[in-house]
Amino acid sequence: MKPLRSLAIALCAFLLASCGEQGMEAERGKGDPDRDWQVLSAVDSILINEGEHAYIGDPFNMVLVQGARGAGLDEIWVSDFFSKSLLHFDGDGEFVKRVGSPGPGPAEFDMPRFVFRTEDQQVVADDFRQRSLKWFDAETGELNTTLRYDTGMIGISVPLAVEREREQPLYVFFLLDAETQTSLAAVDPERGTVERFGELTERHREAPARNAIWFTSFFGAGALVELEPKTVLTVFGGDETLLVHDLEARTSRHLGTVPVRFRRGVDGECVLRGHHEDLSDCGSPFEAYSSMWGAWALNDGRVAIAHLDTVDVGGPGRTLLQAQSFVTILDPSTDEACVDLEVPVGEEARAIFTVQDNDLYALDRRLPGTHTESWLLQFELPARGDCPAEHRVDGWLADANP
Repeated sequence: MKPLRSLAIALCAFLLASCGEQGMEAERGKGDPDRDWQVLSAVDSILINEGEHAYIGDPFNMVLVQGARGAGLDEIWVSDFFSKSLLHFDGDGEFVKRVGSPGPGPAEFDMPRFVFRTEDQQVVADDFRQRSLKWFDAETGELNTTLRYDTGMIGISVPLAVEREREQPLYVFFLLDAETQTSLAAVDPERGTVERFGELTERHREAPARNAIWFTSFFGAGALVELEPKTVLTVFGGDETLLVHDLEARTSRHLGTVPVRFRRGVDGECVLRGHHEDLSDCGSPFEAYSSMWGAWALNDGRVAIAHLDTVDVGGPGRTLLQAQSFVTILDPSTDEACVDLEVPVGEEARAIFTVQDNDLYALDRRLPGTHTESWLLQFELPARGDCPAEHRVDGWLADANP
C-alpha cells in the first residue's frame, strides 16, 4: 500500500464532519444521547485512479488480494452496477482492465454483485438479474464457466470454498430463499448443481405470511463466516439473529444476537410490515431496516460485522437516503463484544467494506470539487482486550442470556 496520505485523510475527516448534518447528526447517539462514541481512524489510504475506462459509478462489492510475504496489496477488484463490469486495479490503485461488459450474453453483465478470487487464478462474480455465477480468467479476463441458478438470492458475502479430494472445491454461499426456507447454497461448478440447506431466522421465515417477502428480500443483504472447519455463521440484514450451521450434518442452531449500543438497530415489526401496510408509526421503511453490510472472520477467531444506519432525508414524495457506518466485533470464545464503533466513510446507502489481516478496508467515495474521488481506506480494528469501555458488551451468546 502507498504511504499514508495525511492531507487526504485530514480532508476526509473534515468533509465527514461537515456533510449530512441535517440527516445523520439528528440520529447521532440515539441509543445514548448523552455520550459520544468512538470513531475509527484511517491509518492508510490509496486513491483509486479512475478515468474514462474505469469510473466507479455504483459499486456493490470489492475484493482485495494480498501480495506475497506481506508486501501489501497486489490487486483490487470492484463490481460496479454503473459500468456493468468488474474493474481491476493494481495495489497502487492504478487501472488494469475491465472484465465483462454490459449485455445479456455469457461474458456480459446486467447486475454484477459480489466478486471473489479463487485459488486457481480465477475471478468470479454473481449477476443478480441473469441469476448466474461467472468464472473468468483473472489474468486475461476470458470467460471460463457460467452456472445459472433458479430461485433464491445468493447474498453479498464471499463464499466458503470447501476442499474435496480429486475434485474442484464446493462453494458454499449465503442464500435467502423464501420458497425453500433455506439460508445456504452449496454450488458445485464441476457438476453444475446447487444444493440448498440451512435454516432462516424466524423473522425471515415469517416474511411471506406477513406479505413482506419482497421487502425483506430486497434489503436482505446477508453474509456467512467460517467459524471453524465445516462450520459457518450466517448474518442477515434487518435481523440481529445469528445462526450457526454444520456443513456436514446440515443442521442449524441459534448462536446469539448482535448487541446494539449506539446505532439505531432494527425495528423488527416495521421490517415485517414492509411496504404493504401503513408505516406512519415507523418513519421511513428504510430507517426501520438499519442493516448489516458484511461479516468477516478475524485471524484470532473473532467476527467483525459492518452495519449501516440509514436515514431518509428526502422531502414529500422523494426518497433520499444517507447512511452512517459502524462495525461490531464479536468474540464467541469469551462471550464479549466490541459494539458499534463508527467507521468514518461517506454517507452512501450501500457502503463497501472488506477485511484483510484483521484490518477493515472501506471504499470511500466523495465529491471534493466537481468530480467524484474513490479512496481505499484502511482501519485498524481493536485487538482482543482493547475495546473502549463504553463499547464493551457481555452476554450476547444465546446460552449466556437469561
